[in-house]
Amino acid sequence: MKTKEELVEFLNKKIENNQNLDDAHNYIFLKAYLEDMIEKEKSEISK
Repeated sequence: MKTKEELVEFLNKKIENNQNLDDAHNYIFLKAYLEDMIEKEKSEISK
């Protein structure tokens, strides 16, 4: 199981290497969603 940070890195590579715009759009959406989750978790931990 990968961490959320590892998944973001994986998605970055998929976005950079992908020529299919529909797939790239999906990867960008997933990456943004994961980054948002990571930020929320960090803010909850720091409370």
